[in-house]
Amino acid sequence: MLIALIKNNFKLVLRRKIFILFMVILPIVLTALLASAFSEELRPGYKLKTITVGYKIDKESSLSDDFEKIKKEFKDNKIILKETNIDDATEKINIGNMASFIDIKKDNYVIHRKGKLSIENMAFEGSFSTVAKGFDSKKVLIEYLTEKKINPQNSLTTEDNNFVDVEKIKADPIPSSTNYYGITEIIFVIWCGMLIGSNLDNEERKCGLKKRISLTTANPFMIMIGRIIPVTILVLLQIIIAVVVSNILMGVCWGPNIALSAFIIFLEIVASI
Repeated sequence: MLIALIKNNFKLVLRRKIFILFMVILPIVLTALLASAFSEELRPGYKLKTITVGYKIDKESSLSDDFEKIKKEFKDNKIILKETNIDDATEKINIGNMASFIDIKKDNYVIHRKGKLSIENMAFEGSFSTVAKGFDSKKVLIEYLTEKKINPQNSLTTEDNNFVDVEKIKADPIPSSTNYYGITEIIFVIWCGMLIGSNLDNEERKCGLKKRISLTTANPFMIMIGRIIPVTILVLLQIIIAVVVSNILMGVCWGPNIALSAFIIFLEIVASI
């Protein structure tokens, strides 16, 4: 009985050829369009450029005593801090000779920049925010540790007040736009597979198949399996074709563990159906 249900449902889902073409062609077309449109934003070989940031610092700021060390750390990471005033900085920012200007006051700091936030500016502002927070909390941290009689040498604060540990980490590689959208669009189209299941339900209703099945000995579980298997196989074949074609034409890579990726995709197909 189960085999008969599977064969019959296969015939029903194959009646709508448009769904089959939709599942194969759509991810390939979307990948090509989106990969081309966002190729500049997703560049795996992107390297930070050296930028100059103007600054003015108040002598009463908690950063002033250690600012030379801070400047050196930023310089090592392609960010040059140059002392100037806001008027000169504004002129240089407008002509593109300076990325931004930071006015460091006693209790806070203000960043002046022009236009959208670049990757380099984002790196500077994020890292400077971390440094500023560390200095603002330094006195509180030392007082707390003294009260608890904890040796400051074992804390975040050391004798030379250099309480920020600098560590170089190996970052995950940035995917290319082709790889990113090649995988994303396949995942998206898998969830469109529920349209095939919906179409099967409509075909069964048109043929009056549900009433005829109810006269047989088939139980609800068998009927459900008889519907899931053919639709899952059809969607799986469509996705395999789309993956192979996108790999050949555009070089979409699914990573080193192909078996795990295939297993996750299979589970997602079953879930969507």
